[in-house]
Amino acid sequence: MEVPPALMRVLADPANVLARGLADIRVEYQVPATFPADVLAEAERAAARPPTDHADWTDRAFVTLDPASATDLDQAFAIARAGPDMVLHYAIADVGWFVADGSQLDAEAWHRGTTLYLPDGKAPLYPPCSAKARRACCPTCRGRRWCSACGSIGKGRCGSTA
Repeated sequence: MEVPPALMRVLADPANVLARGLADIRVEYQVPATFPADVLAEAERAAARPPTDHADWTDRAFVTLDPASATDLDQAFAIARAGPDMVLHYAIADVGWFVADGSQLDAEAWHRGTTLYLPDGKAPLYPPCSAKARRACCPTCRGRRWCSACGSIGKGRCGSTA
């Protein structure tokens, strides 16, 4: 829906009141601005690990529902015929494979709890260098992903094929 120009307003904030207010909120609620160096180093090592012990489905035509500008392609699907039936394959980035239980990266993620989205940016759950793990469904990425399948059996009934 396009907003009529008469309803648009420009917010002028030459004194940076909004930016200072958002910074104060980050301090008050202890929103982390950076990651500890040891967590960043561990994330770099984890992101560099080649995917192992998985089936290579890069020859299948998965698609995402994300807009073209999306940078976090972590989910995708494919639909294929299986005789008279259709099979839905769903893939999601397997971040857990990259983040070892009990590691410093794991502890930092538990400490943060979630990605915090703010009007002027975000405080991510994982370091940016671990983005390779989250972008596993990117067409040019060979990241590890977890896949499941659900088949339409006969007249639209759904049954698991995995």
